[in-house]
Amino acid sequence: MFEQPEREKERETDVLKERFEMLEELGRGDGGVVWMVKERKSGLVGAVKVGKVYGGEKDRLRHLEELDILRSLCPFESPSHHQHHPNIITLLSAWEQSSRLHLHTPLYSRGDLSTFLDSLADLPCSPTSLSHPPHHSGGLDEPRTWKLLASLSSALAFAHSLGIVHLDIKPSNVLVDAEGEVKLGDWGYSARLTRREVLSGKEGEGEEGLEREGDRDYLSPEGIRGVVGTAGDVFR
Repeated sequence: MFEQPEREKERETDVLKERFEMLEELGRGDGGVVWMVKERKSGLVGAVKVGKVYGGEKDRLRHLEELDILRSLCPFESPSHHQHHPNIITLLSAWEQSSRLHLHTPLYSRGDLSTFLDSLADLPCSPTSLSHPPHHSGGLDEPRTWKLLASLSSALAFAHSLGIVHLDIKPSNVLVDAEGEVKLGDWGYSARLTRREVLSGKEGEGEEGLEREGDRDYLSPEGIRGVVGTAGDVFR
């Protein structure tokens, strides 16, 4: 569900504290802070990303665009989640509070891919899973590397089929669940392509008002030129 309490501070409901017990801060960055939380009603443990305070109405609309994209990728209104891809994060609920966007997701207990790979440095490898190794040590061997790439490629192909580009693919934006499955997350720089752009192949060239850059350490050649399209996701 999407909850939007009254915008006025004195009338605003503290949804975060009403619905959840705050357990632990999981991390913070340019986009905000992520907390491990426990839902008071169900007792289920999950995560809530508390975004930064809006920098104005334009910034608020940009955050709501991210929410709209997430709702297209994982529609929580549908109990069946018939469109949800297994390698894209699941959005459980969302709301605005204190001029911030809050996103509630499951807890991906192995953290992000960068942290997870560091934890595998002294573990043996497995051809079928990222987390259950058999014989030799050394992080990801070739079979597990191909599994990782196949999972993320499939997630991107699904998003691209909906006319959505991520534009910020990097290890810290790939989460890992308890079974070692990867989930593509942090869609804060994502954008929608028009059907005309997708069919013509002229994606985002010269489009006015579209401010998307992502992490400069991971920018594709298309991103450097200011071209917003699927090629920028595939480059990594």
